[in-house]
Amino acid sequence: MAIWKKTMLETGIDDFLELVATKETITLEQITEELSLSPETAESWAEILSKEGLITTNYDRKGNIVLSNTKKNTKEKENHIKELTTNVQADIINVESNVHAKEKALKEEEKTLLEFEKLLKKDLDKSLDIEKELEKIKKHEVEIHKIFDTLDTKEKEIKKEAITIKHVVNIKTKKIQDIEKELKTFDIKKEKLLDDIKLIKKISKVLNVPAKDMDKNIEVVEQKVLEIRKLNNTVNQKYGIVKKLFFKK
Repeated sequence: MAIWKKTMLETGIDDFLELVATKETITLEQITEELSLSPETAESWAEILSKEGLITTNYDRKGNIVLSNTKKNTKEKENHIKELTTNVQADIINVESNVHAKEKALKEEEKTLLEFEKLLKKDLDKSLDIEKELEKIKKHEVEIHKIFDTLDTKEKEIKKEAITIKHVVNIKTKKIQDIEKELKTFDIKKEKLLDDIKLIKKISKVLNVPAKDMDKNIEVVEQKVLEIRKLNNTVNQKYGIVKKLFFKK
């Protein structure tokens, strides 16, 4: 690396050279003031750049050192600009490529997000449907609890009524049994009455006295007994059905 390039990198001599190139001609005193340099540093840099052929040094009429730009410096600047331009263009291409890649990646991400949003919407719709169904179930559950409460109340009422019915059935069954006993007693009395009637008929015949026709009365009573027994059996059968319903173990 040339001495001036190393110095440029380490000290900033490039500003010095740039100012000379811009002004084309400038005194050492002026450049020292503009760049806030010490005279020694300015002279040292001027000497280095002059040896490299980047500037020329002369004296004006007043004896001041005059620095002038050279074609080599201009060429160096042009090359430097070209190099910078090439680097910048390469950086731009690289940036554009990266931007394009990022844009493509972002579009893919956007596409993925859209698909994800669709899935989320479906899941949300399903969730809302599930919530609606749960609300319906809760309502049905409340109604079912009400029905069970009503059934419990009805069951208690039925049990209470069943106790009453059992009591009534027991009383009625007892009455039916008593009636049946009375009917059996009548059967026994009927046989005795028939025997008595036969005896009365015989005695009346011997005495030649008309006997009252009591057979018909017995038949009428017997018919009534048959009707009562039939009715009693019917009632007993019905109470038997009631017993099966309410007297289950």
